[in-house]
Amino acid sequence: MCSWCCVSHAKQSHCCTLKGHLAPISSVDEVDVVMSKLLEDPKTASATHNILGYRVYDQSSGKVVQVS
Repeated sequence: MCSWCCVSHAKQSHCCTLKGHLAPISSVDEVDVVMSKLLEDPKTASATHNILGYRVYDQSSGKVVQVS
């Protein structure tokens, strides 16, 4: 799917298929770019429950600056 992200194997749980994606970002602005790229996959785009989570870490301060 994307050469810059990690994708888990699909996992069946009851009637759902769960699949995780992990992509490096350095700012909150990059979240929409990553989501747009992931949603280019028809299976991901047609999923009924896409759940988003991210964490942005500021290396200069050593703190997490944004979490979703």
